Amino acid sequence: MKSNFFRFSRKSRGEIYLFVFTLLTGLILGSCENRIIPSAYRAEFPPPPPEWENVLGPPWWRVEWINPDGQIEILETDASSVPGLDIMVEWTTPVIAYPYWPERGIAPGILRPAGALFPFDAEKNRISLSWRGGIDAWVYLCLRDAGGGGDAGNRQPHYFDWPRFRLLMESSDIDEEVRLDPWLTDWQDVAARTVQSGFDRRRIKPAPREDLPVTIPQSGLYLGTSPFREPRFLEKDETALFPVTGNVDTYVTAQGLLRCTKGVWLWIPGEQPALQSQSAFKGKIIW
Repeated sequence: MKSNFFRFSRKSRGEIYLFVFTLLTGLILGSCENRIIPSAYRAEFPPPPPEWENVLGPPWWRVEWINPDGQIEILETDASSVPGLDIMVEWTTPVIAYPYWPERGIAPGILRPAGALFPFDAEKNRISLSWRGGIDAWVYLCLRDAGGGGDAGNRQPHYFDWPRFRLLMESSDIDEEVRLDPWLTDWQDVAARTVQSGFDRRRIKPAPREDLPVTIPQSGLYLGTSPFREPRFLEKDETALFPVTGNVDTYVTAQGLLRCTKGVWLWIPGEQPALQSQSAFKGKIIW
C-alpha cells in the first residue's frame, strides 16, 4: 500500500518547517552556556553483538557524516577515543559507522554498519548510534543515491518521515523475517522505487534468495554480516547450505572470510587482505 512518507508538498514549506524544528531542538538541547546548538556531537557506539566480539575482538570504527559545509567527513577510531562530530544541523542528516578489524583483514563495509539520524538520536552534545539506526542511515543514503537529493523535488531523504518509518519497521505490517533482520531487504531497490513512484511498505520484504551448498573449509563459528543474524557453528568438510542473493554475501570466521554468490563460493584465509572497503558516502552533498 502506497502512502505519503515525504512530509512536505512544497520545498519552501518543508525548509521552513525543518529549520524551525531544528532551531527548537537546539533550544531544548542547548548547553547552559547559552549555546543554541552544540558545536559538536560525541558519537556513542553500540556494543557489538557478543558473538562478533568473542570471535573477532573489539572493533575499530569508520565513521562518516556530513559537516555544516555539506562535505563528507571520515574518521577511523576505536570506541575509546572519539572526538566531537561537527554535523550539519539544518536538515535531518545521517551518521554511519562501519565496524572493522584491520588486524584480521576485515575492512570497513564488510559487516553491516551502525548509525544514527540527527536530530532524532541526538541529546545534549551526544549522538547515539545503534544497529537499528544503521538501517535508517543506510536507507537515507540509498534514497539520496537513487536521485532523492539535489533537485529531485520533494522526495529528498531529509523530507522523509523517519519517525513514522521507524514505527512501521517495528509493526506487524512488516514481514516478520524483515522485522527480525531488516538487512534481508534490498534497500537500494526499495529506495529507487520510492524515488520513482512513492513509498510502498509492501516492497519491504526479503530479497529473493537461493541455497548454495558449500564444503566448509575450516571449523568454527560463521558470522553473518548483519548484527541481527544468528551465527552458525560448522565443522570442516561438512556440506552446509548458505542463502545467497544476486549480490556477494559474506560470512566471517576467526580463520577468514567466506564469500558466496549464486553458484560460486570463495574462501579467503584470514592472513590475506580483505577486499577493498566500501563506503556509502560518495563525494560532496549539495542540497
